[in-house]
Amino acid sequence: MKCSKCNTENLGGAKYCRSCGQKLIPTFPEFIEHKANFNTGINSIGGKIIITPTQLVFRAHSFNFGNLEDRVFEIKDIVGYKKGFFSFLYISFSNGKTIKLTVYGKDEIIRQLEERRQYLSMK
Repeated sequence: MKCSKCNTENLGGAKYCRSCGQKLIPTFPEFIEHKANFNTGINSIGGKIIITPTQLVFRAHSFNFGNLEDRVFEIKDIVGYKKGFFSFLYISFSNGKTIKLTVYGKDEIIRQLEERRQYLSMK
């Protein structure tokens, strides 16, 4: 986390700057990628998820069949997660939509999404 007032890095999970007491702003990488399959009914589309500071994007590999357009979801709209069998991850959104992904590292993906969601809900 970085302090916007004195521009110092404060590590260790602190919520306030150790130097000046200012509330810290989390710094997120521009994007994080994870291999994933996007499951639509009986069809599974291979590709990757890209987590940005504000969005979850699924980008299909070019050699798949079906809709290969990017699927873009706003992180602020996430309302829940459900871990399925094996490597399934269900992500629910405020509009009632749920997506099903096949991923490895479910806990890490949920952690990354939750950090961003919580920050976006504080803004």
